[in-house]
Amino acid sequence: MKKLFCFLAVVLLFPASVVFAMSPAPPRLTVVVNFAPENLALSVQCGDGSSKPMPLQKGTKCWETQYFLYWPEEFFTPEERGATTLTLVMQNGGERYELPFPAQTVQDYYGTATLDFKTRSLTNGVSALRGWLLFVVHTALTFAAACAVFFVFGYRKKWSWLAFVAVNILAQGCLNSVFINEVIYPGPNAVLALVFFAPIAFLAEIVLVPIVVGFIIKEHRVRRAVACAFCAGVASLAINVLMLVLLPS
Repeated sequence: MKKLFCFLAVVLLFPASVVFAMSPAPPRLTVVVNFAPENLALSVQCGDGSSKPMPLQKGTKCWETQYFLYWPEEFFTPEERGATTLTLVMQNGGERYELPFPAQTVQDYYGTATLDFKTRSLTNGVSALRGWLLFVVHTALTFAAACAVFFVFGYRKKWSWLAFVAVNILAQGCLNSVFINEVIYPGPNAVLALVFFAPIAFLAEIVLVPIVVGFIIKEHRVRRAVACAFCAGVASLAINVLMLVLLPS
């Protein structure tokens, strides 16, 4: 029992210490491109084009490529970024296009814009559909993993399943809604949201499932309910971490 309490303390306190230890990231510009061409390169041109463009780094997860730039010191504040004309330069093979940034994109601390490569258009923010799609995928996969564990532990009664489903929808739904709310504006906050709130959802699951399934419905012993809830919580955490690596954030 002491080992279990020690493990829970580490799970709950370590992410919080990571969050508080990390200093805020510098101002960042992110350009999201769906199904971007492999050779597409983006950069930011300042002023009349006499200065050297600032190239954007890129990272691709599934269908989405994110190009990002941490603003240098001379562009740290919105006033400094607004004092000059900032243009997005697209280069793909021998083609070169320039698009002006939306005013809101360069004013925000974590400015985000979506580039439609086919129509050569640049809009502020990202589609709301993106957030809902990721919410559904995250919730469905974590829920499926938890249900698989519940089935393996031998739970078959209807009321046991209804209680387990309700607890998981509450825990995982709240976790993923917080995470996806941050994903709407891609940046460091999305990762911090998952790191901080995932242990809270884990704790809610391993506390509520034994209470409801073990003490109230009593299909199996409380010890089995505790072990099942613990394993289901670990499985959900593992799926969340895996999706953080593989899916856009």
